[in-house]
Amino acid sequence: MEVTQKELAELLGVSQMTVSRALNNHPHVEEKVRARILEVANQKGYSLEANHAAEMLRRRGRGEPATTHVICAMLHLKHDANDDESFQGRILKGVGEQAREFKWEVVIPIVTRLAIPLVVARKQVDGAVRMLHQEEADSGHIALPVPWVSVLFDVPNVDVVTVDNQAGARLVGRHLADLGHRQIAFIGPDSTISHLRLEGLRQAVRAVGGDLPDSHVCLQPYAGNEESTIDLVDSLLKKTAFSPSHKPFTALAAYNDHMAVAAMRHLRLRGIRVPEDLSLAGFDGATPRGFRGTQVTTATIPLEKMGTEATKLLELRLKEPKRPPQRLVLETELRPGETTWPLVTK
Repeated sequence: MEVTQKELAELLGVSQMTVSRALNNHPHVEEKVRARILEVANQKGYSLEANHAAEMLRRRGRGEPATTHVICAMLHLKHDANDDESFQGRILKGVGEQAREFKWEVVIPIVTRLAIPLVVARKQVDGAVRMLHQEEADSGHIALPVPWVSVLFDVPNVDVVTVDNQAGARLVGRHLADLGHRQIAFIGPDSTISHLRLEGLRQAVRAVGGDLPDSHVCLQPYAGNEESTIDLVDSLLKKTAFSPSHKPFTALAAYNDHMAVAAMRHLRLRGIRVPEDLSLAGFDGATPRGFRGTQVTTATIPLEKMGTEATKLLELRLKEPKRPPQRLVLETELRPGETTWPLVTK
């Protein structure tokens, strides 16, 4: 009888997540560990496809529903796949913990944008927890052949776990306003979620007589990595003629913490001190891989809970396939850091 990923993990003394990554040829697994997992899996006759198919055949033979007790976590895991403090890594942690309670296995594929993993396309999993990339959301080609729950992005007729982006951004905006900042700026991708966060910031600062005008906004489609963040910062500084001696705005808010950290590094290289010359805030509370520097002021998202609740929604969907889609909205929490200071007026 074929062993399961869970049994392989117990046999080898590693996590099921590590076993799944090794079997799915994920690049971020130590080669010695990968080789040992593949060696034992081969000795035990494990095959990802055969294991799923055999289980379904056994169940059909017993007259049971052909479920696999396996789900797929489609979270665009890349360079930070092994970083439990990353945005995706923390969501995955929540998915994994809840899946274990349901006695499910979690397949973690290398997800390519606009591509569906074979285990999903072949219906070798019962369902999926999925976080779309903005390009996928824009493409409209987001259907899956198995039930799934969307994380963060609203999708018509699909269960979703998300956050109140406007409310979270208002927390950041009020914090900056309480520190005396009245003119702030914003950088981020040109996306629906980005515009929601921008609007929340505007609402907060305008409530105290401040502003976040269009001239202080720089957006770029699919922005998010360090290179695009640097481009946005440079564009913002150029079009506003910002300098330590000439400040059209005194605080900058970034779409997320990854962009906030990249912006902080670049600003300091350009001789602009954070927070002495310019206060800076982010959104999400996820620490960029390897970053151990200044703690960014941010609105934190309960990422582990997001993964947990998405898995619960998937379990409910599998039990009640005809029930109306559910939208669960989680709250954010302000976490003041070291990147925002009270505005000192001369």
